[in-house]
Amino acid sequence: MTMRVIDVAPNEAPLALLAKRLEQACSAGEPLTEEEIRAFLEMDPNLRETAKSILREYLTRTER
Repeated sequence: MTMRVIDVAPNEAPLALLAKRLEQACSAGEPLTEEEIRAFLEMDPNLRETAKSILREYLTRTER
């Protein structure tokens, strides 16, 4: 799965971390834990909507 966070928010380190973790989850078959998802959703309110969008896409693609 290709997700280009840099196109949406190029200077947002937390979103880059989220994208990296999702890449690991998809390539290694290690799904995100509930705790990881919760932590990403609780990040800075300015980043929350983008993170939610990315997580929704991940959950849709992995049918969680």
